[in-house]
Amino acid sequence: MSILSRFKKIMASNRNAASDKKEQPEKQLKQFMTELNMDLGQIKAESLAIEAEEQRAGRALGEARAEVEKLHKYAAKSLEAGDDAQARKFLEMKAVAAEKEKKLQEAYDQIVSKNESLLNMQSKVSADLQQLEERHTRLKSMAAETKIQQGMNEANSSQGAFAAWEDAIHDAQDKAAAKKELQSDDVFDERFEQQMKQSRRTDN
Repeated sequence: MSILSRFKKIMASNRNAASDKKEQPEKQLKQFMTELNMDLGQIKAESLAIEAEEQRAGRALGEARAEVEKLHKYAAKSLEAGDDAQARKFLEMKAVAAEKEKKLQEAYDQIVSKNESLLNMQSKVSADLQQLEERHTRLKSMAAETKIQQGMNEANSSQGAFAAWEDAIHDAQDKAAAKKELQSDDVFDERFEQQMKQSRRTDN
């Protein structure tokens, strides 16, 4: 299968199929871009070969066209000189040369058409590849930002845990202080009661 036939099928297919796969999407996209780069390289190589072929066909066509014009002039000069036999001979040669020119023109037109198709395809694939590369870069940036945001969320969650722990410590400290204060009041009441008892004994 020629590269033109192959790429006509590729271009007619849905190029977004690779990005629709759910398993390892980044890996799938990178693989697709690699294959697209390889395809683009093949198109460029084919286009260079066609351009060289077009130049050769153009030169051959130009030579055939010049031969037809030359034989036409020879036939005209022969007629002016009154040499009808020689004129007929040149006209016969011109007819053969004109048939050759026609075939060369058809071949040249086919090569030009093929090269135009390749150039259009090269432009299309290059544009598709550029869009994929831009999309890949954008998605990588989004993934990086998401990862950073996830880290910040985890950090915020940790801060929340620290805050809860701190609140629990403060609560425990408050309870301990309150208990200590109650114990101090009990000791004071006990001492006060002992003092009062001692004072009553002294009065008696």
